[in-house]
Amino acid sequence: MFCYQSRFCRQYSQRLLDRLKESKWIDRKTAAIILQFNLYCPGTDYLTGITILFETGPSGRVWPSLDLFTTKLTYYRSFDELMNAWFEVSLMLKEEI
Repeated sequence: MFCYQSRFCRQYSQRLLDRLKESKWIDRKTAAIILQFNLYCPGTDYLTGITILFETGPSGRVWPSLDLFTTKLTYYRSFDELMNAWFEVSLMLKEEI
């Protein structure tokens, strides 16, 4: 198993990935590759966690999958956001009934 936690520098991470590719670190025995990273947008205060999974089957076929999770880090600070909260709760209660 190989695990690497990248630094924040994109150029450094790209050089590392290029070196790994050149050294053929992926071979026929590689079962899966998982890429995980987070994105933050300060303008909207949203944080998104992204997981990309590449699995290989016995035939050599690659099965990709993607998982995204987005959340707002600070909820309901302004009047408009409080109104959104009221509507969200109303919709949740309506679905329960």
